[in-house]
Amino acid sequence: MSPAANTSASDLNPAPPPAKTEHTPLGERMQSIDILRGFDMFWISGGDHLFHALATATGWAWLVMVGHQLKHTKWEGFTFYDLIMPLFLFITGITLPLSVGRRLARGQTRLEVFKRLLTRAVLLLILGHLDKNGAISLDISNLRFTSVLGRIGVAGLAAGVILMYFRTRAQIAWVIGLLVAYWALMTFIPAPGETTPSFAQGVNIVDYLDQKVMPGKLRSGNHDAIGWFSTPPAIATVLMGALAGSWLLTPRSNGRKVLGLIGGGGGLILLGWLWGFQFPIIKNLWTSSYTLYTAGWSCLLLGIFYGVVDGLQWRRWGFPFLLIGMNPLVIYLLTNTKWIDFHYIAEFFLGFTYSHASSAMIPVWQEVTTIAVQFVFLYWLYRRKFFWRV
Repeated sequence: MSPAANTSASDLNPAPPPAKTEHTPLGERMQSIDILRGFDMFWISGGDHLFHALATATGWAWLVMVGHQLKHTKWEGFTFYDLIMPLFLFITGITLPLSVGRRLARGQTRLEVFKRLLTRAVLLLILGHLDKNGAISLDISNLRFTSVLGRIGVAGLAAGVILMYFRTRAQIAWVIGLLVAYWALMTFIPAPGETTPSFAQGVNIVDYLDQKVMPGKLRSGNHDAIGWFSTPPAIATVLMGALAGSWLLTPRSNGRKVLGLIGGGGGLILLGWLWGFQFPIIKNLWTSSYTLYTAGWSCLLLGIFYGVVDGLQWRRWGFPFLLIGMNPLVIYLLTNTKWIDFHYIAEFFLGFTYSHASSAMIPVWQEVTTIAVQFVFLYWLYRRKFFWRV
C-alpha cells in the first residue's frame, strides 16, 4: 500500500509556498544551515585526520575517545562519524521547502520544478560516479555504480517530488510508510537460499537484491553501504529534514522553533533507540531505526545551531564552518579526488613550520597546515562570491 494511500484529498495538494520567496542577502540568510552544513563537512575534509593524529601523538584518553567517535561502526552500533552522511541528507531536506516553494511562487509549473530537481540529481550522479571511479572507463565489472553524491541526488529528487504534491500530514505518512515497508522487507523476507531473515552482512535481503540487480562491483564484495535498495529510508531522512525546514519557515518565534526542534529531535532519538532493540541501528543498511536515530540527532543539532546563530545572532565563531558550508561540493570533490592536493601544497609552502617538530607531532602539524590551506582557498572563493551549487 502506498504510504499516503489513506490521506484525504486535501493532502494531495501541495502546501502553499512560503510568503518570503526571494533570495536574501547573506546577512539575512539562515546562516545556521550553512554553518551546520560546514560543521558536518569539516569532519570528512580533514577534521577527522587531525584528531586521529592528535590522539596518536598525545595518547590522551579524551582524544582517543574522540578518535574512536570519528570512525565508522563496522556493522551494528553508532558513532558520531555515522551521523555525517544522514546529517547532510537531512540538511538537503531542510532547504527543499524554500527552494521548491520559491520556484512555484515565481510561477514555475510543477513540471519545470521537477526538471530542475531531475537535472540536479543527474549531475550529482555523474559527479558521484567520477568521484568513485575516476576517469571514464568501459570496464563495467570493476566500476562502482553507487556514490554519496548519487544518493543525495536520488533521495533529494524523490523527496522534492513528494514535497510538491503532498501536504505536511501526507509527508509524515510517506516517512512512516517508507520506514515501515523497509522494516517489513528486512524483518520478514529472507534472502533466497537463507532459511530465516537476517541483518548480517551479505546474507540479508537488501544485500541480496543489490548483488543481483546492481551492475559493476559492490564496495565490500557482497555488500555496499550506499547500494540501490537501501535508498528508500534515505529518502525518509530527506523528508524529515524537509519537515524541519517547513517548521523553520513558520511565523512562530525563534524560541518556539528551537524548542520544537530539540523536543522533536529527542523524541526521534528515543524512538530510533527503542526500535533498535528489534531492528538494529546499522548504518551500512540504513535501517529504519538508524534513520530515526540520526534524524533525531540532526534535528537536535539544527535546533542548537539555529538558536545560537539565527536566534542569539552569535555568528563569528562559525565563520570557518560557513566557508565550508557555502561550498560543500567543491571541498568534498577536491579532498576526495585530490584534483587539488592540499596536503602537497601545505607541505610545499608551510613545511618549514614543523621541520623541527618531534616525529610524533609532525603528522599533527601536517594536518593543521593542510586544513589551513583549505580554509585559505575557501576564503578566496568566498571573497569572489563563487558558490558552486547544483
